[in-house]
Amino acid sequence: MAVESEAITSDSSPPKPALLEYGFWCFIAIAVGRLGELIPGLASIPLAKIAIGVALIGLIANWKRLPRLAPAARPIASTARWLLILVVALTPFSIWPGASLQFLLQELPTLSAITVIGYMMCRSWRSLRGTLLALVFSGVILARAALSGYSGGRAATDTMYDTNDLAYILVTILPISIGFLLTAKSKFKRLLYGGASLVLMIAILLTQSRGGLFGLLAASALMLFGSIRPPSKAGAGVRVSRKGKLAYLVAAVCGGMLIWFQLPYEARTRFSTVLDLGNDYNLDPTNDKSRGQIWSRGLQATLSRPIGYGPNSFGMVDYRFGGRMMAPHNSFIQDLVELGVLGLFLFLRMYWLCWRTLKRARSLFLQRSALTDAEREQFVFARTLQCALVGNAVAGFFLSMAWATILWLLFATCMALIAYSESVFVESPR
Repeated sequence: MAVESEAITSDSSPPKPALLEYGFWCFIAIAVGRLGELIPGLASIPLAKIAIGVALIGLIANWKRLPRLAPAARPIASTARWLLILVVALTPFSIWPGASLQFLLQELPTLSAITVIGYMMCRSWRSLRGTLLALVFSGVILARAALSGYSGGRAATDTMYDTNDLAYILVTILPISIGFLLTAKSKFKRLLYGGASLVLMIAILLTQSRGGLFGLLAASALMLFGSIRPPSKAGAGVRVSRKGKLAYLVAAVCGGMLIWFQLPYEARTRFSTVLDLGNDYNLDPTNDKSRGQIWSRGLQATLSRPIGYGPNSFGMVDYRFGGRMMAPHNSFIQDLVELGVLGLFLFLRMYWLCWRTLKRARSLFLQRSALTDAEREQFVFARTLQCALVGNAVAGFFLSMAWATILWLLFATCMALIAYSESVFVESPR
């Protein structure tokens, strides 16, 4: 998961999307949106492998003309590289060698390719914006599939995502969709992206995923109370006034109540359980399948071997410490157990560095005397990607998503936006 190549160049005529971009965008639609599984007859065809293969061909063919690793993105890439090294180093010492080797040979190369290719989208704003749009398109595909077949209960799709995983995906994508809504320049596009955002939000709520709900609330709070658009005056700050915060709070409460009473009774009942944690099965000390007991066994295992048990080995670790080979149901404990204390530190560092450097990218734009339309879009998406990181981290706290495709696409996209924004500022500081 490391990135190296040539310098970022800002040309007056940026490169048009080519094999690299189209292959990557198709991969996103297939791997995230499960497009092949939603169309009859395509599920048996390895479309994702074909798409990533096409993108890799484009990558190799254009390698000398692609951007090198930007200074601002180097700490993130270095952290990802150390995670990769840690995975490789721990595999020979794994307590579940077969599962770790399978991860090393099958999943890790794909995640590395995703990270490298995703970063290369920084070669033009058109490429990077297209990647963001591909993510929104994928989310809408999933949300529409879930809603079209909804007849009560928890909304789900016929793909391999379960309801909680689906909520995790959609919570990550929703802020990006709202970014397109806020930067839309025509009424039609505002209606289009507003409708897409609404569909994503409804689908998240109807999954009845409590982790998804927490992620949605966290991302929404950041979008509501943290300024997203750039200031109208040059050099002005982006803080929201007290009156503005109060107005947002009132609007959020009223909107939340309206949405709450429109939800099905089953959804309201399930979400209400977050206020009655004492009776939640996840905290039941007599239930060895509850999240509380799984996490407790994971922490106990970490104390016994803080260097980690090897990638993809959590099920065997859980079994050895009295469990039933359960999934970790927590991305952070998953990394802690499998890659040790160092692995958890590096994983948290990925989130933190992406957040911090996106904030720095926004501060660079605030130093300009005037922003172009494209720069205003980049400013907005820097914030919505921060919201996506927050929603993803909160929802991921309840799911085993340390190696999820959408997560590493998010990291790669953050790196690309950071690198592109830095290159634009360096070449024309104004």
